[in-house]
Amino acid sequence: MPIKLSLVTSDGSDYPYTKIHGWVETEDTINESSLSKSVVEANTETSCTVAKYFADESALETYRTVNADAITSINTKRAANSLSISRTEETVDSIP
Repeated sequence: MPIKLSLVTSDGSDYPYTKIHGWVETEDTINESSLSKSVVEANTETSCTVAKYFADESALETYRTVNADAITSINTKRAANSLSISRTEETVDSIP
């Protein structure tokens, strides 16, 4: 079954999605080969919600393993910029 990973970043300012996307573009390259789809569900001045879809639990684990260093670096930058993150995983019937 497909997996939806929701990442909600909040408590920041200056459009946190723009900051995070900038880090990925210039410093912390993410290998998305095991990612089926990524969707920005919300983007405001102080928060953003991104949904990442994976074919199954194995694809999610591969994504986390392959990108472990980049994810750690991004999380460190989030903390340094006072951005909190909430992660939720759920099984979905299909990838939209």
